[in-house]
Amino acid sequence: MFLTRKIGKILRGNSTPFQLIMACVLGTMLGFVPGFSQAPGLLIALTFALIVINANLVLAALVGVVAKLVALPLVPLAYYTGTFLLDEPAHGLFKTFVNSPVLAFFGLEYYTVTGGQFLGVVLGLLAGVLVSFGMTSFRKKMAVLEKSSEKFQTYSSKFWVRALVWIILGGGDSKESWDDFLAKKVGNPIRLLGIVFIVLLGSLLYVLSMFFQGPILTATLQAELERINGATVEVKGAEVDFKASRLTVTGLVVADATNLEYDLIRAEKLEADIDTTDLLRKRVRLDKVHLVDATHGEKRAYQAVLVGPRLKVSDPLPPVEPDDKTIEDYLVDSAEWKEKLAKLKEWVEQASGIKDKVGDQIAQLSDPDGVKEEKAVLPKPDYFYDRALHLLEESPSFTVGELLAEEVHVPFLETETLNIRCKNLSSQPHLVKEDKEVSISSSKGTLGLSLFLGGPSGGDGRYEMAFFCKGMPVDEVLSEIKVGGNPPLQGGTIDISTDGNWKSQEGEMFINLPVTVLVKGTTVAIPKLGQTQLDSLILPVNIFGPLDNPRIKVDTQAFSNFLLEAGKNVLKKKISSEIQKQIGGNLPANLLNERLQDLIPGGAGEKSLDTKGIGGLLQRLLPHPSETQKTKDDRTDQKDDEGKPEDAAKSLFKNLLNSP
Repeated sequence: MFLTRKIGKILRGNSTPFQLIMACVLGTMLGFVPGFSQAPGLLIALTFALIVINANLVLAALVGVVAKLVALPLVPLAYYTGTFLLDEPAHGLFKTFVNSPVLAFFGLEYYTVTGGQFLGVVLGLLAGVLVSFGMTSFRKKMAVLEKSSEKFQTYSSKFWVRALVWIILGGGDSKESWDDFLAKKVGNPIRLLGIVFIVLLGSLLYVLSMFFQGPILTATLQAELERINGATVEVKGAEVDFKASRLTVTGLVVADATNLEYDLIRAEKLEADIDTTDLLRKRVRLDKVHLVDATHGEKRAYQAVLVGPRLKVSDPLPPVEPDDKTIEDYLVDSAEWKEKLAKLKEWVEQASGIKDKVGDQIAQLSDPDGVKEEKAVLPKPDYFYDRALHLLEESPSFTVGELLAEEVHVPFLETETLNIRCKNLSSQPHLVKEDKEVSISSSKGTLGLSLFLGGPSGGDGRYEMAFFCKGMPVDEVLSEIKVGGNPPLQGGTIDISTDGNWKSQEGEMFINLPVTVLVKGTTVAIPKLGQTQLDSLILPVNIFGPLDNPRIKVDTQAFSNFLLEAGKNVLKKKISSEIQKQIGGNLPANLLNERLQDLIPGGAGEKSLDTKGIGGLLQRLLPHPSETQKTKDDRTDQKDDEGKPEDAAKSLFKNLLNSP
């Protein structure tokens, strides 16, 4: 009954063909919009147009419901229609629309949105013409009956007939005849009451935005940051001052996605300059972002929650040489370190845009004209979210021009703070025309990190990484490293530095970092000989492969050389001391040095330690009996009961072998 009364009101009302056609067109276009997330501006604009244009609202609603039901099975047709329009004949026109202020929110870069609107206009016009033709034919028939049929006039004047018509078709305008209805073709195209409604609605929304701008912006910002971070993000408040072009965020807490019990960053306040012109083009650019009272690594009151899947750690490269090792071979808690490095790798890859660059290269190979873009790479089209990104101007949708975080407190630097500076970070780094850089330094210069993430439009593929850390306690570092038995080094400090690079290999980040480890003021333990103090020890290390699971090559030969040198010094002291005790004199320095030189790699004799280990070394260092005899003959006060030199050598060997 409701439907028939609405149809009757259209037939017996003041609706004109223009109003009916516009109702069908606007209703169908609304029905073919895939969703608010793709085209918020288009939905709002079509709704306002329907209110302002004097279209029949009842017919528009009916047609809109039917159009939505019809649009679902026609999504593939809308997608490929949009592909044709955006990639071929109207490429330039739609590029202008997509990059224009306000129109950027219409979602015309989505293939299904543009194709759906084209189908909506065509089907809406067809439906409007059919409805208008049907209404005109009906009114013409009624006008003829009204003039020439006495029976029609007789029945139409009866009360019960008029009552039945009112019940089924609703009330009509009795002041005008059917000929009067036929004479109206367009009518008033603008609904004055609709304009008043839009003005009042706009005013109401503006007032409401003054009260609810903060909560809405806060929720939106928090959701987006959680998506980027991959774990819980808390935002106490967020406000935009459009007059001052200023964004202020308070109470920012970003959880560590690799350790949910700690926070990656906390800041009392975040302040940034925002480009309001870019906002109308659906782009966000923040300049001079400043974090106030920031800290890192604080323990959370409750555990955070992961957002999205866990990061997948890369497989290590196959060993280049037999002594190449992985993180598992050296670090005690290798799983936690690999997860942290995987997150760092994800951030660096996003900030440098190497995955986007690889995607562009693949698309270029499959489509030299560059009009298919990502669609050519996808195995199956995503009908609702595929976009013609090649229409977007060469500017990213989100950019941070400069980010500063000064005096950041971190738990592992008790007496220092960190200064962090980032330049030109973006959601589409390959579109950034300036150098992308990240630098971190401590207030006392004991720690520093520098990342060069590429130049204009990807530059020449040059990516650099430099890092140094000074004065780390040896004992703390060795507690994180797997060592068999007691640590070989005790006390002192370690300096680590590297100045290397990384590259994109099949869309993944591969590093090449020559690392120098400098140990100062440490005590080294030499088996069978005891401990000795070293002023400095340099240990070269090479780290290469995926950042989250690299291969590690330690120059063990250099370490062996240092141990041999230290062992030689210890042996010199012990042997000289024991000889003096056993045979009453010192072994000549030239003889001792000569014998030690034969045992050092690269020495005159090119000899090495035999399988007897320290015992063999001592046997070879002990003086020959004839040399011992000569030393004895030179001593005039030697007692006869001290024994022969051979016995003294044997005793020396035995005592040294049993010494600590």
